[in-house]
Amino acid sequence: MHIKEIQDKLCSLTTYQLNQRQVLQENDPFLSFIQKVLQVKTPNAKLEVGSIQWFSQWNFPDVTLLQETNKFTCCMNPNEIEKKLTEISAKIENELHKQRQDLLSTPLKIGQITFDSNQMLRLLTLIDTLKNTETQQSYVQILEGVSTNSIRQKELDKIPAFGLLSSVKRKRIVTYLQELQNYQLLKKEKKGFSLTPKGETIRRLFEEESRRI
Repeated sequence: MHIKEIQDKLCSLTTYQLNQRQVLQENDPFLSFIQKVLQVKTPNAKLEVGSIQWFSQWNFPDVTLLQETNKFTCCMNPNEIEKKLTEISAKIENELHKQRQDLLSTPLKIGQITFDSNQMLRLLTLIDTLKNTETQQSYVQILEGVSTNSIRQKELDKIPAFGLLSSVKRKRIVTYLQELQNYQLLKKEKKGFSLTPKGETIRRLFEEESRRI
């Protein structure tokens, strides 16, 4: 079991977190310990062990790590480490599956509006399609379902998200776009918006689910 694989999976945990839920590390002391170990910066292997320069390159972001080491002495032989890391990897994978299923099955409330996975897909695809080619006003008009000459000429009224928020007041739509930024799903550009890596990952999840249905 490679530590890098676990690190990647841990990063994925934060990707699928929109509504705050208990972090897995808090429930697994050994995982928390491993996370701290991974943050330790060690000296260059070419340096003379015990030299001043060697000592100066050690960096412990969390000094409690030194106190916790004794707790996990029983897990420090290679076989035990491998076993624990395999268990941790399985826990993370289960948590990832749970988070993905939660996103797909639990409507996301933004302001006063609740979005199901299909509506979120349409909304995120709108951002992904237009990126920073249109102004915020155009985004709002599309979501409102306002068919201006400009929108018709560009065929933006044919986008699946057109009229998605037709029952919502314009100022509320602007607030919802701000909320999506707070969720770190999109970011404001000089012109329009773009999806964040987190937003793109979640959009792909919704897209894959829509293909299965």
